[in-house]
Amino acid sequence: MKKLLTLVAVLLLAVGSVDAGRKREKSGTVDGRVYTDTKYGFQLTADDNWNMKTLDADGSFRLVLTQKKYDIPPAYLSTPDYTKVPRIILYVDTTQMGAFPFVDSLVSKSFKSKQKSEMLREFEILAEPEVVSHGRTPFTVGSDKGARWDGHAKYMKVVQISASDVGGKRVNGAYSGSVIALKHDNLILVFHIISEETFFQTVNAEALKIINSLTWPAPPTK
Repeated sequence: MKKLLTLVAVLLLAVGSVDAGRKREKSGTVDGRVYTDTKYGFQLTADDNWNMKTLDADGSFRLVLTQKKYDIPPAYLSTPDYTKVPRIILYVDTTQMGAFPFVDSLVSKSFKSKQKSEMLREFEILAEPEVVSHGRTPFTVGSDKGARWDGHAKYMKVVQISASDVGGKRVNGAYSGSVIALKHDNLILVFHIISEETFFQTVNAEALKIINSLTWPAPPTK
């Protein structure tokens, strides 16, 4: 009996080692500057100033883009790591809601859902305690109609200039962000954009170029 239990334990360890060594499937592929989503089939194109990171294939978060060369606020010139790196994250899921109600549900202080809780873990601008809304407007890419929300949130950080810096230096600033939701049949594609407010106009222009590159290539004919 002891030998049998030992054999079972060895087999379980072997199976665990194989699973640990197996690469997790990703949400899509990146060929040059083009991301193709494996599950949904859409494509996005980014320029060379953005890193593209694919996420887990079975998750709703599909892609993260971070800006490579970004501006540093004057207050952070000696401590650039405190800068909010410009970032775009894409979330895709099914919903019966239209794009405008969906965006309103994310911004709402009272609406709660499991889906919203999941999104707010990564949608940083909406998770800020004091968010000022700039309103929402229609947004369309190709035949996909949607909604865009813009806002900003002020912050105060204590910046440590050096290891011997007792108490640090207080820096007041703000983040700006956008949430763009596009409806494609029963799918909702939601883009979250965030950066330091000072540079958001430039960051947003690049982000919108990426979002407007969204295409749905036709499946190959049999």
